Amino acid sequence: EEIVEAQELREELVRKLDQLSPKLREAIVLVDIQELKYAEIAEMLGISIGTVKSRVSRAREELRASLIQLREQKTEEESQTF
Repeated sequence: EEIVEAQELREELVRKLDQLSPKLREAIVLVDIQELKYAEIAEMLGISIGTVKSRVSRAREELRASLIQLREQKTEEESQTF
């Protein structure tokens, strides 16, 4: 059951990543998946380091909120089955 839940979580995370604005998605992917440094990303995109940090922060917050909502829905569904 844990494997199924982990897979569902992964799929939901991918869906939520796809729903982010292109700028936020790009920033979070470059930092958290490709593991580039903020300075590298800023130079690559032609933006300030502060802008990179802001985009990453906003993307993380949107993803966090989505995952919290998903967890609450799961908890509600589980409580209704009893």
